[in-house]
Amino acid sequence: MKRKLCILTFLIACLTTHLAISQSTQQENNSKMQWNPRHPSWTDSYAANGFCWCDTTFDHNLDDINVASVTINGVKRNLRAVCDELKKHPQYRAYRNGDAPYNDIQCGNGPANDAPDEAGCPGRTDLGPNGCNQKGPRFDLNWLSSRPRFGGGGNPPNPPTGGSNVTFNGQSINKFISSEGGSRSMRANRNSAGAGEKFTVQSSGNGTVSIKGNNGKYVSSENGNKAMNCNRNAVGAWEKFTLESLGGDLYAIKGNNGKYVSHENGRDMGIFCNRNAIGSWEKFIIKGLNNKTNSLQIASDTKQSISLYPNPVIADNLSLQIDVPADVHGSIEIMSLNGKSIQKKDLGMLKKGSTSILLNELRNSINVRGLYLVNVKLGENSIVKQIMIE
Repeated sequence: MKRKLCILTFLIACLTTHLAISQSTQQENNSKMQWNPRHPSWTDSYAANGFCWCDTTFDHNLDDINVASVTINGVKRNLRAVCDELKKHPQYRAYRNGDAPYNDIQCGNGPANDAPDEAGCPGRTDLGPNGCNQKGPRFDLNWLSSRPRFGGGGNPPNPPTGGSNVTFNGQSINKFISSEGGSRSMRANRNSAGAGEKFTVQSSGNGTVSIKGNNGKYVSSENGNKAMNCNRNAVGAWEKFTLESLGGDLYAIKGNNGKYVSHENGRDMGIFCNRNAIGSWEKFIIKGLNNKTNSLQIASDTKQSISLYPNPVIADNLSLQIDVPADVHGSIEIMSLNGKSIQKKDLGMLKKGSTSILLNELRNSINVRGLYLVNVKLGENSIVKQIMIE
């Protein structure tokens, strides 16, 4: 009897040890599967006062102009020089606790260096896996292009302007902003662009623009205190905006209050100018503008880029934005973390510039919450992103 009891005790001990090791291994594997950037050790930039600022040691060749650069006034500029000049910006300040930190040089907008965490999870470093692919503001390229160091004359250049047929389309909902004839707050809920959805964009000095509706009135940010209106007779501080290029015809609209315009998902309450950072609701496809030439340049085939939003995905509203320098055939595949294919889709020929694609049917093919891989193939190149399904 004692012998049987000893054998049973031994077997229980072995089983307990095996379970403990298995659990430890599983936890370790789960930790490896989820990128979890740490602040401040992986921080290269931060957002403050409506712009992005550098906070980097320029490791992984970030100061090599052949790896990453900013084109200012038609000339590629070294990132170290750009970051140094930004310290002279009138709105610059050093990092403070509470500022949003990012693990790439331009607040989630790239370019990433060659460290695996940046390629696998560009974004905020203070939110764990939920920070993946989150984008904040960009450098103030208008101000940089005015600097004598970069060939400027001391004043910001003229912003993009347009004729009387400029339209503003909320990228994530594919709805146009309407002036509502000035009779009520502006909404982003029109399926097509009629007279009330066409605007004139004019320069207002110092890199800003004014936006005039078809009713002859100007758009006001209302300083972010209430929904925006198109009912002003003249241009004051609240009627001046900055258009921040996100590539191609895609822009964010910043008010004089330093906040971004949100389409509010097309809701009846109207559009507001009160967002601190650029999310999917703060991106607009603007047609009819004369585009700026200042842009961020990334070496080699990293000029092709993708973004998935929202991330994490809570409902069935997954969208993909693709930016390509030339026409290319594309496809997308959703995979488990071990590489097992879940769903594929042929995207056909993608035109040069920015393309936004709804992926609801792919999202609906996933029934289990967790972290997944999204592989987008653009010609001979593949770009892999991680996405959290909740």
